[in-house]
Amino acid sequence: MTKLNIGALGFLFLFSTQAMTAETTVRICGGVAAIENVFMKIKEPFEKAMKIKLEIKDTGSDEALLLLENGQCDLATTGVNLEEIVEILKQKQKNLKDTKKFIPNLVGRDRRLVLINAAAKVKSLNNEQLKSIATGKIKSWKELGGPNLPVVTVFITKSPGLFVYWKKNVMGGAEWEKKNSKEVASIQDAKQLIAETPGAWTVVPASTKVESDKLFLPEVPDYGTPIYAFSYERPSEQIRKIYDFIRAEGSKYIQK
Repeated sequence: MTKLNIGALGFLFLFSTQAMTAETTVRICGGVAAIENVFMKIKEPFEKAMKIKLEIKDTGSDEALLLLENGQCDLATTGVNLEEIVEILKQKQKNLKDTKKFIPNLVGRDRRLVLINAAAKVKSLNNEQLKSIATGKIKSWKELGGPNLPVVTVFITKSPGLFVYWKKNVMGGAEWEKKNSKEVASIQDAKQLIAETPGAWTVVPASTKVESDKLFLPEVPDYGTPIYAFSYERPSEQIRKIYDFIRAEGSKYIQK
């Protein structure tokens, strides 16, 4: 009888330990801007303070909500709102089952910047110039005081929210010019392609680092955008702790 009880207790201890481990890991997926600007910055101090592991994965904003709905992540973070993500998914012939179950929480702020090949020799761009570049009205950097290099727009398929934002807030809803454009998967891929392509440019989040003298971030207007985190239905206790940390101690890491 005693041996049976000891065995049962051992099983219960093992089960409770496994359950506790599962409960203390929060899987976060989302767009690179939201991840880099908020969750990667708080990851280490949050885990140390709360003993909750943050498992963070860059999936893109639209894919993040699909993963959240299917139970493959616990928290989805984006730099675009729910309506814009729904529109992105529709363009890919994908849909969320029930948008009412996604509960947003404002967790930070980002800025949209422009990354260009340094050979363009343009130090600053205003809103009208940026709109003209994106819509194809301006086809050469010579029209902006630079060399006679064709404008090449680089679209990042893994970060569609960047270009949805640009179309709405910079282009006034006008269509992108895609005749002289290229597509890459990630921001890192875009950086490499732009470094290799005089005249190339793209839209990037403020967290983008420039490690090459062939890349340049010209001065542009302050295109600010909120960063959201979405839970599926009611946030869990662990997710509420993340939100509380972001608003309190975590704010000093996010502002850096």
